[in-house]
Amino acid sequence: MNPSILSQLAAAAAVALCPFSASAGESAVKAPAAEPKPAKVEPQPATVLVSVQGEVKNPSDQRLPVPATIDQAFAKAGGWTIIGEFDSPPKYCKLIQGSGDNRKTTEIKILIDPKTKILKVVDEKWKDYHLRDGDRLVLPRIIF
Repeated sequence: MNPSILSQLAAAAAVALCPFSASAGESAVKAPAAEPKPAKVEPQPATVLVSVQGEVKNPSDQRLPVPATIDQAFAKAGGWTIIGEFDSPPKYCKLIQGSGDNRKTTEIKILIDPKTKILKVVDEKWKDYHLRDGDRLVLPRIIF
C-alpha cells in the first residue's frame, strides 16, 4: 500500500477513536467550549441599617459597617445640633429596639462635647453595644 494512503487511514482511525484530536495539518472535531467561569465576587462588608433621629444635624437612616456603635451612628448623623439659644445638651439618648409588642426603649447616659457637638456614650453597659438592623436612636431636645 502507498505510504500516503496508510498515513491517511491512520489519521482517520485516530479521529474515529478520539474525535477531539487531530493529526498534523488536519482539523478535528472541536471539543465543546468550556462554560465560562463566573466572575469572582468580592464579599461585601456586612452592614446594619439604623435610624438616627432627634436633635442631630442629619437625621436619617444610616447604613453602618458591622460592628457599629452608638457613638459611630451619632457621629455619622453629624452630632448634636442646637436649635434655640436656650437648648442645653441632653444627658441621655434613647435606644429603641424591636417593634410592636416586642418594642423596648432604653435611656442611655451620654456626654456631648460643647465645642465639637460629638456625642459619647458614658454608660459602661452600652459603650460597646453593637447596633442591630432596625435599631432606632433618638437624641431628645432639652430646653431649660
